[in-house]
Amino acid sequence: MTPISPRQTIMALCRHGIRLVRLGGAYLAHGRKWRRYPRRRFSRRGSRMLWPAVVIATMVMMAATMVMLLRSASSRWQKYQTGVASWYGPGFYGRLTASGERFRRGDADFTAAHVTLPFGSRVLVRNRRNGKTVVVRINDRGPYVPGRIIDLNRAAAEHLGMLADGIAPVILYMHRS
Repeated sequence: MTPISPRQTIMALCRHGIRLVRLGGAYLAHGRKWRRYPRRRFSRRGSRMLWPAVVIATMVMMAATMVMLLRSASSRWQKYQTGVASWYGPGFYGRLTASGERFRRGDADFTAAHVTLPFGSRVLVRNRRNGKTVVVRINDRGPYVPGRIIDLNRAAAEHLGMLADGIAPVILYMHRS
């Protein structure tokens, strides 16, 4: 069987009474477009134009998602207090804290001492010098040194990068329920 050319197809349609309208280089029959030459399914130029659009759309969506996540994360924490933090540990290991639990040397849980906050409350501590943050659990009372607002255990101080100096300017954020 020999292939039918586009011209033979057009002639056959005209013989059967289908009205054809020529627009540019194509023929329209009842809303369907007939082309003279077979068209590639995906044109190279179209795919070249599509990829940058896909990449830009993906980047915009990722940026919007990041902004939403940052806003929702920051809205959960409310600024509570600003001041100087210190850390404590040597000399207190093995002793009971004000909440009744033992102060352990290798405490994996970041704990802290605060004068007024209730035991068990979570506080986000942000070092103002380097921007590092850590969430600590209040389990003790203190500090009793004027001008200081919170005492951190060694692990939390190390995480904030204030171990060498001993003190650092911080901002405390309370978790909003």
